Amino acid sequence: DALDLGDPGADPAFGAGRIRVDVEAPTLQTVIGIPRGPVRATARIAVEATDAGQVATWALLIDGTRRREGRVGSDVLDIRFATNILIDGPHTVALEVGDAVGNVGRRSWQVVTDNTAPTLEITNVRALPSEVVPGAGRPKPRHPVQLTLAVDDGVSRTVQVRMSMTKLPRGPHGTRDILLPVDVPRALGLGRLARGTYLLRATATDAAGNRRTVNRRIRIAATRIPAPAAPSVSRR
Repeated sequence: DALDLGDPGADPAFGAGRIRVDVEAPTLQTVIGIPRGPVRATARIAVEATDAGQVATWALLIDGTRRREGRVGSDVLDIRFATNILIDGPHTVALEVGDAVGNVGRRSWQVVTDNTAPTLEITNVRALPSEVVPGAGRPKPRHPVQLTLAVDDGVSRTVQVRMSMTKLPRGPHGTRDILLPVDVPRALGLGRLARGTYLLRATATDAAGNRRTVNRRIRIAATRIPAPAAPSVSRR
């Protein structure tokens, strides 16, 4: 691989040319790296590879095992790979790029994969006795409703839960977002509800975007509001 410095071909001044010796590996500059948080489905990395000679080959390694390889077609290598082939948890991803004479440059990242939806449990759903406000006449009875939420996830430490309440068949619809730590059940109030049947929908989303939805029907029975007691009168 000679560099001809004089007239084309051999000549008395430079001979056949100057020998080029390449001992430097390609330099890799990250263009798109691995996110810090958990990753689901497809992950993506991209690097810009430069070399004094010609960049030739690339290989993707995960936990030291070569998963994919190919020829370099451009200065920027844009690689996507499926994470669902890996167990949930931390992994080491590396990209090796070789030049035409066999020097290899390497760049590595740490990735946490999570392709499993969190678990979500709704327990202890109960409607408390209706509350009567003195002096309010005969208002519609409304019952404070309570429940307990519990979430769990193998990777995320907290899970976002969105709850919505709809009175059937087509009543008011409201939502509430709650951030819950895993393995720590939490008692919540759903407000004061009038009699009827409600659909509670709770969707848990972990840090990687995996979701699980649980639906529960809540029935509030009719309650008779007792009439105010007459004041007692003592006689002597």
